[in-house]
Amino acid sequence: MARVAPTFGQPTVTDTTVETSWSINGDTPFRVRIYTQPGLGFQSPFDEVDPSINHYIWRGLAPGRSYRFNVSCVYLAGGSEEKPAEEKANAFPAQTRSAADPPQQSIRVTDLRATQVGYAVRLDYFVPPGVETLQIARTGGQPFEAKVLLKIVPNLSDPAVGEYQWSTDSKVKVRTAYTYEVQSYEGNRVESAKVSITTDDPKFETVQNAIEGDAPRRRLGGG
Repeated sequence: MARVAPTFGQPTVTDTTVETSWSINGDTPFRVRIYTQPGLGFQSPFDEVDPSINHYIWRGLAPGRSYRFNVSCVYLAGGSEEKPAEEKANAFPAQTRSAADPPQQSIRVTDLRATQVGYAVRLDYFVPPGVETLQIARTGGQPFEAKVLLKIVPNLSDPAVGEYQWSTDSKVKVRTAYTYEVQSYEGNRVESAKVSITTDDPKFETVQNAIEGDAPRRRLGGG
């Protein structure tokens, strides 16, 4: 692994806000630094958040204006909090809509959770309206592999949007780290959500059962 800058997903914009998510495809940083005033670049004030947080909304922006948004991974030099931090930064451009433009609805899958159930991993998530295609991919394992587990086009007569779903992955190994990414598509738009899990060995460790929320869930597939 290596110390890397974050990579960004497709931003969601309104006339006064820009929202995006990011991925960190390297070593886990000490903190993630979000520069909160895009017009000032890296001279902007910033917020620092835990690396488990992977999205942010910039608010109070001017309608119809182009901005450049900056986020960085902050690593501790030599692994010590007493030494200066090393910052790996990246930026992405986005333009707010004019005030007259209709609002753009987010199609990002939310409430994504991964829970081990026996020797399988169960994914629970909410699919928002507007999604035309869903794809679930898994990365990780020893040796490392990337695999698409599921890709569907929701049935319009029995839509898989606007409600909770669940899928299972039974092709996992014990005591192994995996990352699941759910990508949602609408035309040329694509948004994604990620969750990571390290499996236990049910023979020797207690396995927590999948948590059932108050809202009903439908099984969307999986293998």
